[in-house]
Amino acid sequence: MKTVAGDQTQQQSEVYTTDIHLSSEGEYPVNKATTISCVHGSYVDFSNFRNVSINKGDITDRICSINRYNGGTVTPFSVGAHSLAIQGYLRKRGASERVQLLALLHDATEAFVGDMVTPLKKLFPAFSKLEDKLFDVICAQLGITEPFTEAEWAEVKLIDEVIRPIEWVVLNDFTMHDDVGVWEQDMFPISDTVRTLMLTGEILRLSKNTIVHTRSIYHIALDMLLTEVTQRG
Repeated sequence: MKTVAGDQTQQQSEVYTTDIHLSSEGEYPVNKATTISCVHGSYVDFSNFRNVSINKGDITDRICSINRYNGGTVTPFSVGAHSLAIQGYLRKRGASERVQLLALLHDATEAFVGDMVTPLKKLFPAFSKLEDKLFDVICAQLGITEPFTEAEWAEVKLIDEVIRPIEWVVLNDFTMHDDVGVWEQDMFPISDTVRTLMLTGEILRLSKNTIVHTRSIYHIALDMLLTEVTQRG
């Protein structure tokens, strides 16, 4: 399970001392200055994670509207499509329902905090810790009572790393012979031709979808996998 130091969250919650109102449950004060509200009823108070309510419809709609690489590809490709590509590949490779669900949700926090590019994120370790804590809250509110294991995370993270340069090449219409800054770093996984072709196929298939279509696919997959995992748990 991802965790974050509680004292840091407490310090953040003390930044604002005004503009406070009670949550709908009346249990904890919500700081409007640090709270976002969403179309389907989700709200997240970043200063106090006791004040969070997650609706999976907001996860679906928002990450399927946020483009990878801050929109820096010739062909737009959303965070939701990226997650579906990983889940689709892992499904075809026989991964468990829990691993597939993690593939769909591994970037779910970005529905609420956005997609900060990795080089910038490395300069703000506190942001990553906040994301980890928010991920735990999201899972709990979706009914995932058993934390994802390190082995399950490893399966997803491997493909998350492998797919990044493939996305960059495919979505920008590059070829293996173009100097795009990835070949020298041995990032492109040409040593596993089957994996590369399978992931390329997933990216090409999903990149042709509209936002509405991607949302529909993500919604169905998330519902199905959540049902499978939570009923077993």
